[in-house]
Amino acid sequence: MLHPVMARTVLSRPKGYKAGIVLRVVPQLTHRSRRLWTRGVLASLAVLAVLQGGVAYQLAVRSHRPPTFLRGGRFDQSAPVGPGAGPVGATPAAPAPAVAPTTITAGPGTGGTSNNALPSGRGVGAGPGPRSGAIGAAATVPRLGTYTWAVSGTETATGFGSRSFPNQMTMVAHGDNGLGPSQVVLDITYSSDHTEREILDRTASGLAFDFEGGQVTFGGVSQNNQGDYRPPMVQVPGQLSPGQTVTGTSQVIASDGSTERTEDWTVHVVDQETLTVAGQAVPTWKVTIDRVSRPGSSQKITRSRTYWYDPTRALWVKYTEREHGEQPYGPFTFTYDDDLTATLSSFQPA
Repeated sequence: MLHPVMARTVLSRPKGYKAGIVLRVVPQLTHRSRRLWTRGVLASLAVLAVLQGGVAYQLAVRSHRPPTFLRGGRFDQSAPVGPGAGPVGATPAAPAPAVAPTTITAGPGTGGTSNNALPSGRGVGAGPGPRSGAIGAAATVPRLGTYTWAVSGTETATGFGSRSFPNQMTMVAHGDNGLGPSQVVLDITYSSDHTEREILDRTASGLAFDFEGGQVTFGGVSQNNQGDYRPPMVQVPGQLSPGQTVTGTSQVIASDGSTERTEDWTVHVVDQETLTVAGQAVPTWKVTIDRVSRPGSSQKITRSRTYWYDPTRALWVKYTEREHGEQPYGPFTFTYDDDLTATLSSFQPA
């Protein structure tokens, strides 16, 4: 390629000439044109330097920062549990946090209200399985400790393509001074590039998300979203019976008090189902939740989960998730999708 400032020499063979070469010299640019061109090049180089600096910052600093969330304290990013962890059915030695009995208001068609005392102290694997129409002998919130899960699936982001989840994920259940007596923090590490936090709350309507946040890194660029749910978003109804459905609407509140989006959600109890988890039969309730953001929200999301919920653990032992999210950034729209399955494989008490 010829430099635009240089005189261009073109070799040609004019008509009527059988031999010989004629040199046609194109004059150099004028002084004013050359000056304008030079300014344009310098401006382009300056912009490129800024962009490269931003990328370097993302790669060297931001993408290596531990996840930070507004609620729940320091993120507990424990290493994957090794062979010393107890099997999924083991009873932890540590006691569960004491929680007062919860009064649960049943939904339409469930026969009014029931006052179910949900005793604390139920360990992983402790207590009988679920009984039709009741959640007796159930825990209130999950035991504190590290849960390890087997994972399969993929996630995709705009401009970065798709990648597979690592085959193991850890979830650390812990407390924090800012939590209520019926709340527990779940810190989830799929990989160093994908972490999430959920704050579970045992409400009158059931086990619900009071807060949710996540940090995902693709190509050295990290995206962090988080917010409080008002009211809390039910994940598992307090009354478990086949066909039970609970619907609601929750706003996602940012740290400055603004509403990031509004989500409509529907929770449906499918039926009881016994799973084999780590070689053991575990009676569960199969529960689905479908969420969708309302039009006009700055963040758009559709998300579906299926839980296989074990009341004796106050936690699901398996779940699937399919999610699609969009968020505009100037003239561009960032999209994120995932499709995953996670199954509990072991537990180590705190």
